[in-house]
Amino acid sequence: MEAHQSTGVSGNYFLFLADNGNVGIGCGNPQYKLEVDGTIRCKEVRVKIQGCDFVFEKGYSLMDLEKRKKKVLEEKHLPEIDAGVEMEKEGAAFGKNFSALLKNVEEHELYLYQLYEKIQALEKENKALRNEIEKIKQEK
Repeated sequence: MEAHQSTGVSGNYFLFLADNGNVGIGCGNPQYKLEVDGTIRCKEVRVKIQGCDFVFEKGYSLMDLEKRKKKVLEEKHLPEIDAGVEMEKEGAAFGKNFSALLKNVEEHELYLYQLYEKIQALEKENKALRNEIEKIKQEK
């Protein structure tokens, strides 16, 4: 076994408890409360995050869909979500990104409702126009 370069401690690092209370599994100098160099398998993970129910409150300002489209296509990622390059370099902040994804999904729900209302209005208008056309045809 060779000594870890930053701690000088020899070991296999199956489980490492740093002096600052950080725990490493498979790594000898954990930088976080729990750092794992490998795959984690579990039945469930619970992360405390900010909910996004505020999206459905009266007065919530939904970004104009055309502005949103332009922003997303320019930045190449959804609003408030880390860029792919950043995630690849630094890792993804699960709680922050999950909360932002939830917000985006809930906003998409509102966009869907807006589009549904427009479709309903167009169908009603279309039906009225067809009825007018039928009336005109019958009068001739």
